[in-house]
Amino acid sequence: MEYNVIIIGAGVAGMTTAIYLKRAGISCCIIEEKAPGGQLNYISTIENYPGNNKISGTDLAYNIYNQVNELDIPFLFEQVKEIKKEKEKNIIITEKREINAKYIIIATGRSPKKLNALKEENFLGKGVSYCAICDGPLYKDKEVIVVGAGNSAIKESLFLSNICSKVTILVRKDEFRGRDNIEELRNKKNIIIKYNSEIKKFAGKENLEKVILKSNEEITCNACFIFIGYDPATEKFLNLNITNQEGYIKTDEYCRTNIKNIFAIGDVREKEVNQIITAMNDGVVAATTIMNNQILL
Repeated sequence: MEYNVIIIGAGVAGMTTAIYLKRAGISCCIIEEKAPGGQLNYISTIENYPGNNKISGTDLAYNIYNQVNELDIPFLFEQVKEIKKEKEKNIIITEKREINAKYIIIATGRSPKKLNALKEENFLGKGVSYCAICDGPLYKDKEVIVVGAGNSAIKESLFLSNICSKVTILVRKDEFRGRDNIEELRNKKNIIIKYNSEIKKFAGKENLEKVILKSNEEITCNACFIFIGYDPATEKFLNLNITNQEGYIKTDEYCRTNIKNIFAIGDVREKEVNQIITAMNDGVVAATTIMNNQILL
């Protein structure tokens, strides 16, 4: 089996790339081991996607997947085991086969680290969130909790404090790890900081209503935003030596890695901003770069 381009991952970045390539007449195939849409499938409501005042993550994922199917883009539901480089060929080894491709685009994304507290999964999309920019506006004038001690937790807490009536930050130890904007955080009147605090259990009926700490203290809230880091899905590509210390793939402005004809796009790529729009932008950049290369050949 051989394609011009293999895209590993069917999140918004991967599917956007495939749409652009197929419309340009370049043969491509998407390989995905889970449901198309990636992290979109865990977002209950999206209100910052242009052209849609409000849409669920699953609906957006379904719409993009339908567009991929309408273009007859091959889709393999398989698990990628490894990438091998042999001269001008790139070989993707899955659990079922080996596939040759001139270009490989890695779009495997990342997953937020979870607290592994009781009932955490039950309230995912119903009060438990890992993205304040995505879901914060849904809780305007509500009381929310932020879990984390790094710069991301501080930044997102400040963002939420301008939207929500009250923000309670739970810090596992007795100090923040992050130092950016720390004084601004402490001066915010609607931010409460609780040190040496960890969540034991999430509770509520249909939506999140409160959290129970390991100390058995209960805190009422409408949402809990968790910022304890992310795990990029790059463990299968470590043999290529294309990642930074955190595991994200290093690329140039054209989403190219330091290995010829291997690209990385979306949340798996080392960059500052991770949003639906930026993931799609990466897909367009990688696709047009390949399209331009094909024209020059």
